[in-house]
Amino acid sequence: MNKVKLFVLVLFACAIVPGAHAQTKAAFEVKVHISNHSNNCAWVTIYSSRPGLGWGIEKALWYRAGDSGTFKTAFPNIGIIQLPAEIKVRAEYVQTRDCHGGVVGDREGVKKGIFPPGNDYSVEVSATIDQSGVRFSY
Repeated sequence: MNKVKLFVLVLFACAIVPGAHAQTKAAFEVKVHISNHSNNCAWVTIYSSRPGLGWGIEKALWYRAGDSGTFKTAFPNIGIIQLPAEIKVRAEYVQTRDCHGGVVGDREGVKKGIFPPGNDYSVEVSATIDQSGVRFSY
């Protein structure tokens, strides 16, 4: 069974189970800490998704060399089913530290299977970017 059919089946099952939505929170939050450990400025795009669905852009912004920041996004639950979150971070490096010049590198990393631990409704993920790639950690 392909992922789209499975997703539709899960939606239908959740719709017919009375009171199922009351057993779980409406959403969980993912906080992504991004750190630019490169010597160059990078245009960073943060994407989010769920298994079997396409990527959506959450935010895109400049990160100068040495900059860091935190981004938060919510992932709604579907009835009693809590699907894992997926985060993708893409970094397009330019020639200088001050965000000028042409693109000299393009790296991305994907973190799949993100669930909040235990009964928490928030999870934190760190993404370290440099010219060699994007590395994730909890």
